[in-house]
Amino acid sequence: MEANTIEFESLDKVLSDLVDKELLADLDHYLNLVRNKSKALSSSLKRCFDNAKKSMRYLLVYELGKNDSKDAPPGRLMKEKDLEKYLENYLKDYFEKNDFMHYREFVRLLRACTIEVGGDVSFHIKEMYNGFFFKKRLIEAYKVGTLHATSLQ
Repeated sequence: MEANTIEFESLDKVLSDLVDKELLADLDHYLNLVRNKSKALSSSLKRCFDNAKKSMRYLLVYELGKNDSKDAPPGRLMKEKDLEKYLENYLKDYFEKNDFMHYREFVRLLRACTIEVGGDVSFHIKEMYNGFFFKKRLIEAYKVGTLHATSLQ
């Protein structure tokens, strides 16, 4: 378990440097717009991002990337859209058992956000969350796993 924790923290640091700064660059701006209407809603939305960051889904995908690169011929790369679908299918059961309640909370809060501050702010927060939770961060975790496995060979 401790090795998993260390590996998770190391991966999280790499992903924070590679992805989070870009994906979440405007998050504070949009949360401030929400905060002007509702401090509780703003902090709850922020908590959704924190919960997403703590999900073990990134470590699972990292491990998948390591394993896939051992089995795959060198130089084989999936297109990003195909990789996104592959990871979504891989994580389907995990999502339903572990992350669904967090995503459901986010959707509920996003509806409240739309009512409070309008669709434009809500849209930007949703795009950041989906990129963070489902897309770019996951894809980067997988790529880091494949790079790590390749460097060990």
